[in-house]
Amino acid sequence: MKFPDFIIIGAMKCGTTVLWHNLNKHPDINMCKNWEDPKIASTEIRFWNNGPPHRTWEKGVDWYKNLFIGDCCGEKSANYIEEAIPMKRMADYIPDVKLVLCIRDPIDRAYSEYQMQKDRVSGINTGHLYRGLYYSQIRDHVLPYFPRESLYILIQERMKKDTTAELNELYGFLGVDKLDFETMEVTSEEAIDRELDLNKDGEIKSYKKWSSKYEPMSSNTERDLEIYYKEPNRLLYNFLGYKIDEWR
Repeated sequence: MKFPDFIIIGAMKCGTTVLWHNLNKHPDINMCKNWEDPKIASTEIRFWNNGPPHRTWEKGVDWYKNLFIGDCCGEKSANYIEEAIPMKRMADYIPDVKLVLCIRDPIDRAYSEYQMQKDRVSGINTGHLYRGLYYSQIRDHVLPYFPRESLYILIQERMKKDTTAELNELYGFLGVDKLDFETMEVTSEEAIDRELDLNKDGEIKSYKKWSSKYEPMSSNTERDLEIYYKEPNRLLYNFLGYKIDEWR
């Protein structure tokens, strides 16, 4: 039994699931699943925050450690970043774990989450807005428990532009060899189809890049979100030491 070597801590709607699938193609990386959940959400362990549906924290540390095998293994739960409790628990048990945070233009992130939930919500809400406040979540939830060098920040727009180059940078952080695969764009439904991953000889042939399409954002919504995220993004850029030019 062992703890994970790295954890993808979020953020929601920032490409964490496709990252899980692409990392799992590396011969030296094992991404764990919650085998008690047969759905796509089985990639979401949610142990450290005791998330639904299985109340996994209550299953105990030994249950969690049994999920991991290999020299470099990891898990992902896209909502870990949203609270301090899971980060404190990680620090108590695995203070040397490497953390990977996926971020995306918060305007597009909020709109994407709304599109996913629009049958249940009337518009973009405070929860949608909160999940794009990356810097405040890093400051309040991560840095009190982990040093800055434990955190790797992956920008979704750059990942989609050059998947192989961005993954190779991440591989360096994780301490595994670089790879050189082509990238294939697929829908989110196709992304979990293993047959699309493989050549006839059973060897992996490509990374996947998910393609999600929905109705365009209104200019009023875009303007309001630009105003809302202007200062939070400035604080994030100051923290990173550079501006993310791909964002608004």
